[in-house]
Amino acid sequence: MTTLTTSDSTSDNRIIVVRQQVGWEVREEQGTQLVRSAKVTDWHRVERTIEAFKLQAIRSLER
Repeated sequence: MTTLTTSDSTSDNRIIVVRQQVGWEVREEQGTQLVRSAKVTDWHRVERTIEAFKLQAIRSLER
């Protein structure tokens, strides 16, 4: 399992990558709540999913 964590004064955000039997699960959590999840079958898609989650989080903060 790999975890990327960012935090500020209001919340903790985590992107968690878990190896599955077939592929990986990429989850974004805010505090204790699941924000989004994706299951992918190759590492390149894991990297793309992480970047997409990060971009969506940045865009939501800009609103």
